[in-house]
Amino acid sequence: MPAARVPRVRQVIGLNSGTSLGSLDLAWVRCEGGAARPRLELVEHREAPFSAELEARLQRLARGEGSVREVAEAERLYGEAAAEGLLEALAAWRLDAREVHVVGCHGQTIYHHCGAEPHATLQVGSGAFLAERTGIRVACDFRTRDLAAGGEGAPLSPLLDEVLFARERLPQLVVNLGGISNASLVRRGLPALGFDGGPANVQLDLALRWATAGAERIDLGGARAVRGRVDEALLAALEERFASWLSPLAPRSSGREEFGERALLPLLESFGRARLDDALATLARFAARCFARRLRRYAPELFDGRARPRVWWTGGGARHAALVGELERELAPWTCAPLDAWSGAAGRPLQSAREALLFALLADRRVAAVPSDLRSATGALRPVVLGCLWS
Repeated sequence: MPAARVPRVRQVIGLNSGTSLGSLDLAWVRCEGGAARPRLELVEHREAPFSAELEARLQRLARGEGSVREVAEAERLYGEAAAEGLLEALAAWRLDAREVHVVGCHGQTIYHHCGAEPHATLQVGSGAFLAERTGIRVACDFRTRDLAAGGEGAPLSPLLDEVLFARERLPQLVVNLGGISNASLVRRGLPALGFDGGPANVQLDLALRWATAGAERIDLGGARAVRGRVDEALLAALEERFASWLSPLAPRSSGREEFGERALLPLLESFGRARLDDALATLARFAARCFARRLRRYAPELFDGRARPRVWWTGGGARHAALVGELERELAPWTCAPLDAWSGAAGRPLQSAREALLFALLADRRVAAVPSDLRSATGALRPVVLGCLWS
């Protein structure tokens, strides 16, 4: 597919919602130069909370409990909510919709294969409703073409990190601590490596909501987990329950299906609600161990002592003191810091906006019909153009 001509400077909006299901992230991104390797500038970032009704619908679907009708309705409701959030953002930013080159919308993942055959993935949030409501062309459905090309459909973030860290001489390891952790390793002269690292916030949030019957939703800053003590028996039970994920045969990508309620809650029921803080501390250590084992599997050369990477935390879990503390112990003596501390962040909130920034980049590439080479991240057999376009 020949690349289309694009303006040298383009205003692009990226939309993303993660495993927490609570809100939509919106990033206004200025792209300059060719779409394959543009200069990216994060102009503005904004968060738009979902309504309680939509969040409840998405939570139900993510647990695998919804009907076909509920999936179809969520497809429309998410698209309309994204349109509302986008229009409010444009008004707040004083950005005319006619100036926007394209919107990239990831939608909300309600199923990802986690290695099960056949590989399949599904995100709700129709680009058609978003395009119709806003009058802006929309790129969406970024994962399925990678699946068709033999990949796992995730992770996609190495494409962004290759662009962001292209000028860095030392290896850069970017660790996104969302519901599921994922990592990108950028090394000069080599394709970016990517993989999912296991549970991060998803199990911590589930444990908190379960133990408090929904009264508490987030362990802000990891305060509860920091107070708790790791329980070795629960840690051993977690490692036994999720042993298949830690094996050399586990897939590169994962999701809530692997680590969610059905897998975790029976272990917590046996542990008991009264020791919630200890459970959270134990889950933080388990998450860190999962990530370290996965990193050793996919990038063993990092541990030979010759070229220590610089580690950058992103996502909501970057503010979770217990989770970050456990990860830093696993990765010592490497230097670790929040992504916002990177000099290239230029004072902008990349730590919060990174996933939305990714889908802005992918949308820009889709308009220009630029293929994405994800062989070292998803296992795709060849470069393909990602995404569908509604205009």
